[in-house]
Amino acid sequence: MLYPLHFTYITRACHMSLTSLSKTRQRSMLMILGDLNIHVDDATDSGASKLSDILASHSLHQHMKSLTHISGHTLDLFITRDDLPVAMSPIDPPLLSDHSFIVAECASPPPSSESAYSRLVRNWHSLDIDVFVAIYRHLTS
Repeated sequence: MLYPLHFTYITRACHMSLTSLSKTRQRSMLMILGDLNIHVDDATDSGASKLSDILASHSLHQHMKSLTHISGHTLDLFITRDDLPVAMSPIDPPLLSDHSFIVAECASPPPSSESAYSRLVRNWHSLDIDVFVAIYRHLTS
C-alpha cells in the first residue's frame, strides 16, 4: 500500500517499487490496494496521469471506476497485473468513514511451493518530522 504526501514527491519511489515487484515471477499474483490519495477520476490531475503511465509501463491495471470518497473522488484503488480478471462489486456511498467499503472478487491460482510473500510498508521510525512539516507547509501555502 502506498500513501503519498504528494504524487510528484513519490513518483520515482513508486516507479522503483513497481520495477522491483515486476521482477518477481511474472505469473505470480500482484495486488496493490488502498487509499493512494490520487484523484484518478480527474482527467486533468497530473498525479493521476503519471500513475496511469507508471501502471501501463509495468502491465498493471487499476480496476476501481466508482467514486470512493465522500468528497466525490476515486482515491481508493485496486491494482493488479493486466491479465488478472477482477469483478468489482457495486460501491456504496461511505457510511462509517469518509471512504467507501470496497469488495472485489478475483481468481487466485493455487500457491506453488516456490511462492514467496512480499510486503512493502512505510518505516515510520525513519520519518523525519521536520521534513514532513516543511513539505506539508510548502504544499498548503
